[in-house]
Amino acid sequence: MSRARAPSRTARVGLAALAVLLLAAVLAAPARAPPAVPMRVDGTASDASASPLPAGTRIRATVDGVDYSNGSAVHDGAGGFSLLVDGNSRLAGASDSPEIKEGADPAEDIVFVAGDPGSAATVFVEVLPWQEGATRVQDLTLAAAGLQPAEIKIQGLLPRPAQGGPQSAFVCNPTGSAVDLGGYYLELNRPGIVHGPRFDLAGTLAPGATLRVDVGTSFLTPTGDAAKLVFENPGGAGAPAGGADVVVDRVEFNATTGGTLSWEPGNTILGDAPAPRPGFVLERAVLCVDADSPSDFRLVPEPGLPPNGPPSVGLDAPSAGATLPGGAPFTIRWTMADDVFLEGYLLVWVNVSVGGTNTSVLAGAEGTTSVVWNVPDLQAADVIVTVEVSDPYGERAVATGGPFSIARSTPFDGSALVVALVLVGVVLGFLLLAFLFRRRGSRPPARPAMRPPAAPPPSAGPAPPPTGPVVPSERTKTCPRCGTAVFERDWTCFFCGFRFPGPP
Repeated sequence: MSRARAPSRTARVGLAALAVLLLAAVLAAPARAPPAVPMRVDGTASDASASPLPAGTRIRATVDGVDYSNGSAVHDGAGGFSLLVDGNSRLAGASDSPEIKEGADPAEDIVFVAGDPGSAATVFVEVLPWQEGATRVQDLTLAAAGLQPAEIKIQGLLPRPAQGGPQSAFVCNPTGSAVDLGGYYLELNRPGIVHGPRFDLAGTLAPGATLRVDVGTSFLTPTGDAAKLVFENPGGAGAPAGGADVVVDRVEFNATTGGTLSWEPGNTILGDAPAPRPGFVLERAVLCVDADSPSDFRLVPEPGLPPNGPPSVGLDAPSAGATLPGGAPFTIRWTMADDVFLEGYLLVWVNVSVGGTNTSVLAGAEGTTSVVWNVPDLQAADVIVTVEVSDPYGERAVATGGPFSIARSTPFDGSALVVALVLVGVVLGFLLLAFLFRRRGSRPPARPAMRPPAAPPPSAGPAPPPTGPVVPSERTKTCPRCGTAVFERDWTCFFCGFRFPGPP
């Protein structure tokens, strides 16, 4: 029988390290509360005469014009329905998704509506405060037809008029009856505020018509906003939504990059339509058709503008034939204009060519009339500056200046040559010294010096006279100082140095 092999020590260490990394990642991640438990609402739905609504009739639960329910519908002949209403995820008493409102907040009133978003919606009389995880039994009754808000919509928004002036909203009426706009207003959200800036409407909106309404120069935030068309409820017995004002349409738009609609309660689960460019209207593709989707909208040119031609642009600096100091910043300047658009709406590109090499100094900046260029520190006489301008409808113009010159800030003159030669000499001297030291280090080591022979020890005294026989062939004599026998031919005693008289 085979036996399972235990994991190696290396494998155990690897698993432990992986566990530590996963734990660190979990601890580093921002805290996130579990999704809010939806509120459940059961009951029956009836019209103003107490007759059950037909099976299949959509029942929606809205907050500030946004449907947060699960798409429930009447499921039997008695008007019975059951729906769930999502809540906004919260942690420690505050939303943990401050960039988007995901549902109702505690105690926020739910407005019940019958019908699909793209159809004629009618509002029930009853409202309920949202409560997480609660189950409520609530029968719903539609308000009388004469008390219902009209089926009007925001047809378009113009936050950046081509020629400046007030922003505009377009309101449409798809019905066959005129609508008194005196009972409606436009309203915006602001960070943390449901009921933000308000603009009251006025006048009469004819059947099947669209009305352009100027809303002031700074009502809408051009880079992203949430606009609502609101029915000002007169209240009274049997009024819809318990007498509270009713949002009949809501439009959220945001720039594709750098958008500013990234906060509650303005940014919701509704998709964002694109923010209009200057001279463009964010418009419903089909008159008053509303499916609560960004695909409902398109961008179209602002109506009523004169014919558009190309813009104009002229280079102011550098001036013709100028010489620019190398190694220093230089401000390139130009003027531009357009026959339709404000100067601030024109897009600008600036390129500089030095020696055939192109450098982008500015790319698609809006409304800019100058840019600082860091001039390279070199000598050149073929500098070309090109400024290109485009209006929001794509018409273009180009201004080219040059050739200009660049003067090096540190010219190569005689003094520089002397300094260079001195530096070369110093370097060569160091190289020569290094060569000599290296050559010396490669020779064999010198032998140690020989010590001189040791001197004989000093004599202890006169040596005794020789006692042995003297060779007969050699005559001797005796030193009168020390008594040593020396040869007759010696004139100096070899022992004590006594000098005998006579030559030499």
